[in-house]
Amino acid sequence: MVKRRIPRQALPHLLLVLALLWPILAGCDFMVDNTVPRFLTYTEKELDLSSVLPASSRETRFDVILAGPDLDIPVFVLMVRPDAAGPDVAVFLAGDGTSVLARQASTEITRFDTRPFLRTDGSVQIGNLVYNPVSGVLSNGPRLEDDYRAVVPKNGLYWLVRPGRDEFDRATLEFETYDSGFTTRTPDGSLLVGDEPGVLTNAEFNSVDVRITRPGEFEFFLYGNSVNSDRGEAWFFSTDADKNTLEEGIRLAGPRWYEDNSIIRTPQGFLGRDRNRDRLYRLDLESGVVVDMFEFGGALEERYERAPLVFDPAGRFYLLYDQEKRILYKVAPWW
Repeated sequence: MVKRRIPRQALPHLLLVLALLWPILAGCDFMVDNTVPRFLTYTEKELDLSSVLPASSRETRFDVILAGPDLDIPVFVLMVRPDAAGPDVAVFLAGDGTSVLARQASTEITRFDTRPFLRTDGSVQIGNLVYNPVSGVLSNGPRLEDDYRAVVPKNGLYWLVRPGRDEFDRATLEFETYDSGFTTRTPDGSLLVGDEPGVLTNAEFNSVDVRITRPGEFEFFLYGNSVNSDRGEAWFFSTDADKNTLEEGIRLAGPRWYEDNSIIRTPQGFLGRDRNRDRLYRLDLESGVVVDMFEFGGALEERYERAPLVFDPAGRFYLLYDQEKRILYKVAPWW
Protein backbone atom coordinates (compact mmCIF):
# COMPACT_ATOMS: atom_id res chain seq x y z
CA MET A 1 0.00 0.00 0.00
CA VAL A 2 1.33 3.40 -0.96
CA LYS A 3 1.04 6.01 1.78
CA ARG A 4 0.50 9.54 0.64
CA ARG A 5 1.85 12.39 2.67
CA ILE A 6 0.34 15.86 2.76
CA PRO A 7 2.98 18.28 1.52
CA ARG A 8 4.30 20.44 4.31
CA GLN A 9 3.57 23.60 2.34
CA ALA A 10 -0.10 22.54 2.10
CA LEU A 11 -0.63 22.23 5.86
CA PRO A 12 -1.36 25.95 6.49
CA HIS A 13 -3.99 25.88 3.76
CA LEU A 14 -5.57 22.72 5.23
CA LEU A 15 -5.69 24.24 8.70
CA LEU A 16 -7.33 27.35 7.28
CA VAL A 17 -9.98 25.25 5.54
CA LEU A 18 -10.68 23.31 8.75
CA ALA A 19 -10.97 26.55 10.68
CA LEU A 20 -13.50 27.84 8.18
CA LEU A 21 -15.45 24.60 8.17
CA TRP A 22 -15.45 24.08 11.92
CA PRO A 23 -18.62 26.10 12.66
CA ILE A 24 -20.44 24.11 9.98
CA LEU A 25 -19.17 20.78 11.29
CA ALA A 26 -20.03 21.74 14.84
CA GLY A 27 -23.42 22.87 13.64
CA CYS A 28 -24.00 19.46 12.07
CA ASP A 29 -23.39 17.79 15.41
CA PHE A 30 -25.79 20.22 17.03
CA MET A 31 -28.44 19.47 14.43
CA VAL A 32 -28.09 15.75 14.98
CA ASP A 33 -28.58 16.17 18.72
CA ASN A 34 -31.37 18.67 18.19
CA THR A 35 -33.52 16.33 16.11
CA VAL A 36 -34.54 14.65 19.36
CA PRO A 37 -37.36 16.59 21.07
CA ARG A 38 -36.07 17.98 24.35
CA PHE A 39 -38.92 16.58 26.41
CA LEU A 40 -37.72 13.03 25.71
CA THR A 41 -34.64 13.65 27.86
CA TYR A 42 -36.99 14.31 30.80
CA THR A 43 -39.18 11.25 30.20
CA GLU A 44 -39.63 9.05 33.27
CA LYS A 45 -41.81 6.36 31.78
CA GLU A 46 -43.56 5.33 28.56
CA LEU A 47 -46.92 3.59 28.40
CA ASP A 48 -47.83 1.75 25.20
CA LEU A 49 -51.54 2.26 24.49
CA SER A 50 -51.62 0.62 21.06
CA SER A 51 -53.69 -2.28 22.37
CA VAL A 52 -56.43 -0.08 23.83
CA LEU A 53 -56.72 2.89 21.43
CA PRO A 54 -57.57 3.23 17.70
CA ALA A 55 -54.70 3.12 15.21
CA SER A 56 -55.39 6.65 13.98
CA SER A 57 -57.49 9.49 15.30
CA ARG A 58 -59.21 12.60 14.00
CA GLU A 59 -59.87 14.00 17.47
CA THR A 60 -58.25 13.46 20.86
CA ARG A 61 -59.21 15.04 24.17
CA PHE A 62 -57.14 14.79 27.31
CA ASP A 63 -57.96 16.09 30.78
CA VAL A 64 -57.47 15.44 34.49
CA ILE A 65 -60.12 15.57 37.20
CA LEU A 66 -59.55 15.53 40.96
CA ALA A 67 -62.14 13.01 42.11
CA GLY A 68 -63.22 10.89 45.05
CA PRO A 69 -65.12 11.96 48.20
CA ASP A 70 -62.25 14.24 49.26
CA LEU A 71 -61.14 15.22 45.74
CA ASP A 72 -57.72 13.70 46.35
CA ILE A 73 -57.68 11.11 43.53
CA PRO A 74 -56.37 12.46 40.20
CA VAL A 75 -58.04 10.71 37.26
CA PHE A 76 -56.65 11.31 33.75
CA VAL A 77 -59.23 10.88 30.98
CA LEU A 78 -58.13 10.30 27.38
CA MET A 79 -60.82 10.19 24.70
CA VAL A 80 -59.95 9.25 21.10
CA ARG A 81 -62.27 9.54 18.09
CA PRO A 82 -60.92 7.29 15.31
CA ASP A 83 -60.01 8.53 11.86
CA ALA A 84 -61.77 5.56 10.27
CA ALA A 85 -65.07 3.88 11.01
CA GLY A 86 -65.22 2.59 14.54
CA PRO A 87 -66.27 3.55 18.07
CA ASP A 88 -64.84 6.34 20.15
CA VAL A 89 -62.71 5.07 23.02
CA ALA A 90 -62.39 6.54 26.52
CA VAL A 91 -59.49 5.50 28.74
CA PHE A 92 -59.18 6.33 32.45
CA LEU A 93 -55.58 6.47 33.66
CA ALA A 94 -54.14 6.22 37.15
CA GLY A 95 -53.07 9.35 38.97
CA ASP A 96 -49.40 8.64 38.35
CA GLY A 97 -50.07 8.21 34.62
CA THR A 98 -48.45 4.78 34.44
CA SER A 99 -51.39 2.39 34.06
CA VAL A 100 -54.86 2.06 32.56
CA LEU A 101 -57.64 1.85 35.13
CA ALA A 102 -60.58 1.36 32.76
CA ARG A 103 -61.47 1.45 29.07
CA GLN A 104 -64.80 1.79 27.30
CA ALA A 105 -65.75 2.01 23.62
CA SER A 106 -68.77 4.06 22.64
CA THR A 107 -72.07 2.43 21.70
CA GLU A 108 -75.50 3.67 20.67
CA ILE A 109 -76.27 4.40 24.32
CA THR A 110 -72.78 5.32 25.54
CA ARG A 111 -71.40 8.54 24.06
CA PHE A 112 -68.43 10.75 24.92
CA ASP A 113 -69.84 14.08 23.73
CA THR A 114 -68.92 16.26 26.73
CA ARG A 115 -65.68 17.18 28.42
CA PRO A 116 -64.90 15.11 31.53
CA PHE A 117 -66.46 16.58 34.66
CA LEU A 118 -66.77 15.89 38.37
CA ARG A 119 -70.07 14.47 39.59
CA THR A 120 -71.66 15.42 42.88
CA ASP A 121 -70.77 11.97 44.27
CA GLY A 122 -67.04 12.33 43.47
CA SER A 123 -67.13 10.18 40.32
CA VAL A 124 -65.90 11.31 36.89
CA GLN A 125 -68.30 11.53 33.95
CA ILE A 126 -67.74 11.98 30.23
CA GLY A 127 -70.87 11.94 28.09
CA ASN A 128 -73.02 9.49 29.99
CA LEU A 129 -70.14 7.22 31.03
CA VAL A 130 -69.37 7.35 34.76
CA TYR A 131 -66.16 6.14 36.38
CA ASN A 132 -66.01 5.63 40.15
CA PRO A 133 -62.37 6.13 41.23
CA VAL A 134 -62.89 4.36 44.56
CA SER A 135 -64.49 1.15 43.29
CA GLY A 136 -63.03 1.28 39.77
CA VAL A 137 -66.49 0.53 38.33
CA LEU A 138 -67.80 1.93 35.02
CA SER A 139 -71.52 2.63 34.65
CA ASN A 140 -73.91 4.80 32.67
CA GLY A 141 -75.45 7.88 34.25
CA PRO A 142 -77.99 10.57 33.34
CA ARG A 143 -76.92 12.12 30.09
CA LEU A 144 -75.76 15.67 29.53
CA GLU A 145 -76.20 15.61 25.78
CA ASP A 146 -73.63 17.03 23.37
CA ASP A 147 -72.52 20.02 25.46
CA TYR A 148 -68.81 20.82 25.86
CA ARG A 149 -69.16 23.64 28.37
CA ALA A 150 -67.48 23.45 31.76
CA VAL A 151 -69.61 21.76 34.44
CA VAL A 152 -69.61 22.72 38.12
CA PRO A 153 -71.25 20.43 40.70
CA LYS A 154 -72.67 22.76 43.34
CA ASN A 155 -75.10 22.08 46.18
CA GLY A 156 -76.38 18.89 44.55
CA LEU A 157 -76.95 20.60 41.20
CA TYR A 158 -74.91 21.00 38.02
CA TRP A 159 -74.00 24.42 36.70
CA LEU A 160 -72.99 24.69 33.04
CA VAL A 161 -70.74 27.71 32.65
CA ARG A 162 -70.09 30.12 29.79
CA PRO A 163 -68.54 33.61 29.67
CA GLY A 164 -70.81 36.62 29.27
CA ARG A 165 -71.29 40.33 30.10
CA ASP A 166 -73.85 42.13 32.22
CA GLU A 167 -75.85 45.31 31.55
CA PHE A 168 -72.90 47.43 32.71
CA ASP A 169 -70.56 45.66 30.25
CA ARG A 170 -68.76 43.86 33.05
CA ALA A 171 -67.39 40.37 32.47
CA THR A 172 -69.53 37.63 33.99
CA LEU A 173 -69.86 33.88 34.09
CA GLU A 174 -73.33 32.75 33.08
CA PHE A 175 -74.76 29.54 34.51
CA GLU A 176 -77.44 27.19 33.25
CA THR A 177 -78.45 25.07 36.21
CA TYR A 178 -79.80 21.52 36.09
CA ASP A 179 -80.82 18.89 38.57
CA SER A 180 -78.78 15.74 39.07
CA GLY A 181 -80.64 13.96 36.28
CA PHE A 182 -80.05 16.75 33.71
CA THR A 183 -83.79 16.70 33.11
CA THR A 184 -85.09 19.73 35.03
CA ARG A 185 -83.63 23.17 34.49
CA THR A 186 -83.67 25.32 37.60
CA PRO A 187 -83.33 29.14 37.68
CA ASP A 188 -80.13 30.31 36.00
CA GLY A 189 -77.51 32.45 37.66
CA SER A 190 -74.43 34.55 36.98
CA LEU A 191 -71.18 35.35 38.70
CA LEU A 192 -69.55 38.76 38.42
CA VAL A 193 -65.93 38.59 37.32
CA GLY A 194 -64.14 41.11 39.55
CA ASP A 195 -65.38 43.25 42.43
CA GLU A 196 -65.28 46.63 40.67
CA PRO A 197 -67.33 47.80 37.65
CA GLY A 198 -65.36 47.57 34.46
CA VAL A 199 -62.44 45.70 35.99
CA LEU A 200 -62.11 43.50 32.92
CA THR A 201 -63.88 45.49 30.20
CA ASN A 202 -60.68 45.41 28.13
CA ALA A 203 -61.01 41.67 27.66
CA GLU A 204 -63.52 39.59 25.73
CA PHE A 205 -63.63 36.03 26.98
CA ASN A 206 -64.68 33.18 24.74
CA SER A 207 -63.78 30.15 26.84
CA VAL A 208 -63.86 29.19 30.49
CA ASP A 209 -62.41 26.22 32.36
CA VAL A 210 -63.29 25.19 35.90
CA ARG A 211 -61.16 23.13 38.25
CA ILE A 212 -62.18 22.02 41.71
CA THR A 213 -59.30 21.45 44.12
CA ARG A 214 -61.22 21.01 47.37
CA PRO A 215 -64.92 20.47 48.11
CA GLY A 216 -66.76 23.76 47.70
CA GLU A 217 -63.80 25.65 46.23
CA PHE A 218 -63.71 26.47 42.54
CA GLU A 219 -60.96 27.77 40.27
CA PHE A 220 -61.95 29.52 37.05
CA PHE A 221 -59.62 30.10 34.10
CA LEU A 222 -60.92 32.54 31.47
CA TYR A 223 -59.45 32.72 27.97
CA GLY A 224 -60.04 35.43 25.40
CA ASN A 225 -58.47 38.50 23.87
CA SER A 226 -57.85 42.14 24.69
CA VAL A 227 -60.19 44.59 22.98
CA ASN A 228 -57.37 47.08 22.51
CA SER A 229 -54.93 44.67 20.87
CA ASP A 230 -54.75 41.29 19.20
CA ARG A 231 -53.02 39.80 22.22
CA GLY A 232 -54.63 36.92 24.04
CA GLU A 233 -55.85 37.27 27.61
CA ALA A 234 -55.93 34.60 30.32
CA TRP A 235 -57.15 35.19 33.87
CA PHE A 236 -57.46 33.14 37.03
CA PHE A 237 -60.17 33.56 39.68
CA SER A 238 -61.22 31.46 42.63
CA THR A 239 -64.27 31.41 44.86
CA ASP A 240 -66.25 29.13 47.15
CA ALA A 241 -69.81 27.89 46.99
CA ASP A 242 -71.21 30.71 49.14
CA LYS A 243 -69.89 33.70 47.17
CA ASN A 244 -71.47 35.29 44.11
CA THR A 245 -68.44 37.30 43.01
CA LEU A 246 -65.06 36.32 41.64
CA GLU A 247 -62.53 38.58 43.33
CA GLU A 248 -58.80 39.31 43.17
CA GLY A 249 -58.26 38.06 39.67
CA ILE A 250 -54.75 37.30 38.45
CA ARG A 251 -53.87 38.11 34.86
CA LEU A 252 -51.61 35.35 33.57
CA ALA A 253 -48.65 36.68 31.60
CA GLY A 254 -46.70 34.79 28.96
CA PRO A 255 -47.34 34.14 25.27
CA ARG A 256 -49.74 35.98 23.02
CA TRP A 257 -52.22 33.14 23.42
CA TYR A 258 -52.53 30.20 25.77
CA GLU A 259 -54.07 26.99 24.54
CA ASP A 260 -57.65 26.94 25.81
CA ASN A 261 -58.20 24.84 28.93
CA SER A 262 -54.47 24.10 29.26
CA ILE A 263 -53.67 26.09 32.43
CA ILE A 264 -53.72 24.46 35.83
CA ARG A 265 -52.76 25.77 39.27
CA THR A 266 -50.27 23.56 41.08
CA PRO A 267 -48.10 24.02 44.19
CA GLN A 268 -45.22 24.67 41.79
CA GLY A 269 -47.03 27.54 40.05
CA PHE A 270 -49.53 27.99 37.24
CA LEU A 271 -48.60 25.67 34.39
CA GLY A 272 -49.82 26.20 30.83
CA ARG A 273 -49.13 25.63 27.16
CA ASP A 274 -49.11 28.26 24.43
CA ARG A 275 -51.41 28.00 21.45
CA ASN A 276 -48.54 27.15 19.11
CA ARG A 277 -48.14 24.13 21.39
CA ASP A 278 -44.34 24.18 21.35
CA ARG A 279 -43.70 25.88 24.71
CA LEU A 280 -44.73 25.24 28.29
CA TYR A 281 -44.87 28.01 30.88
CA ARG A 282 -44.64 28.20 34.67
CA LEU A 283 -46.10 31.31 36.28
CA ASP A 284 -45.89 32.76 39.77
CA LEU A 285 -48.92 31.95 41.94
CA GLU A 286 -49.18 35.45 43.37
CA SER A 287 -48.38 37.74 40.44
CA GLY A 288 -49.02 35.56 37.39
CA VAL A 289 -45.67 36.55 35.84
CA VAL A 290 -43.51 34.02 34.01
CA VAL A 291 -41.06 32.15 36.25
CA ASP A 292 -39.60 30.01 33.48
CA MET A 293 -40.58 28.21 30.31
CA PHE A 294 -39.68 25.05 28.46
CA GLU A 295 -39.31 24.90 24.69
CA PHE A 296 -39.64 21.46 23.20
CA GLY A 297 -36.85 22.53 20.85
CA GLY A 298 -34.98 20.85 18.06
CA ALA A 299 -36.33 19.72 14.74
CA LEU A 300 -39.62 19.02 16.45
CA GLU A 301 -41.78 16.60 14.54
CA GLU A 302 -45.26 17.88 13.88
CA ARG A 303 -46.89 15.12 15.85
CA TYR A 304 -45.43 16.44 19.08
CA GLU A 305 -46.79 19.90 18.38
CA ARG A 306 -50.23 18.32 17.99
CA ALA A 307 -49.78 15.96 20.91
CA PRO A 308 -52.36 16.33 23.70
CA LEU A 309 -50.69 17.25 26.98
CA VAL A 310 -51.98 17.40 30.55
CA PHE A 311 -50.26 18.57 33.73
CA ASP A 312 -50.38 16.69 37.01
CA PRO A 313 -52.41 18.72 39.56
CA ALA A 314 -49.51 18.43 42.02
CA GLY A 315 -47.00 19.70 39.45
CA ARG A 316 -44.85 16.57 39.67
CA PHE A 317 -44.97 15.70 35.94
CA TYR A 318 -46.99 16.06 32.78
CA LEU A 319 -48.40 13.47 30.38
CA LEU A 320 -47.98 13.77 26.63
CA TYR A 321 -49.75 11.44 24.20
CA ASP A 322 -48.03 10.64 20.90
CA GLN A 323 -51.02 9.97 18.63
CA GLU A 324 -48.90 8.43 15.88
CA LYS A 325 -47.05 5.90 18.04
CA ARG A 326 -49.91 5.60 20.56
CA ILE A 327 -47.41 6.04 23.38
CA LEU A 328 -48.07 8.05 26.53
CA TYR A 329 -45.00 9.77 27.95
CA LYS A 330 -44.73 10.64 31.63
CA VAL A 331 -42.35 13.60 31.67
CA ALA A 332 -40.59 15.22 34.62
CA PRO A 333 -40.86 19.02 34.97
CA TRP A 334 -38.11 21.16 33.46
CA TRP A 335 -37.24 23.22 36.56
